[in-house]
Amino acid sequence: MRLADFRRNVTRLDGATVMTKGRGRPFVVRAEPDGLLIQPESGTERRIPWPRIEKLLDRFQATSSWAPSDYRDVSFDASYLLAIVEKLTTVRNHAHVSTRVATESAERTVVITESLTRRVEITYAGDAPPLLRIYALENGSFPVILHEQPL
Repeated sequence: MRLADFRRNVTRLDGATVMTKGRGRPFVVRAEPDGLLIQPESGTERRIPWPRIEKLLDRFQATSSWAPSDYRDVSFDASYLLAIVEKLTTVRNHAHVSTRVATESAERTVVITESLTRRVEITYAGDAPPLLRIYALENGSFPVILHEQPL
């Protein structure tokens, strides 16, 4: 994940409580013009500037390591930053099915996966072949279809 993508997506978590991966400690994240503001349970705020975040993201891109200890020389805040990266990139599997009636036949949409930035679903409608759709989820706007194809 590049810093530009991280900055754009982290605003979706602004004010949200996130849990560190290793110890499961909650903290609140806020995006600010000069970086992130992290507030753990202790209440002591920590500021992490964008350049330090970029260094961690570059290392993460190169190593794919989820161990905060692998980033000690880059940032003391690795456990918080890795938790945020995980929250932004983790895909949640859904068993969500929505059904609506369309003319003579029932239409059924099954959401396969969804993250903060993407949604993948398959729609079944009557005798037509199932339709796969991949959406980009943009903050505050309607989903944008990135790809659509019959299966």
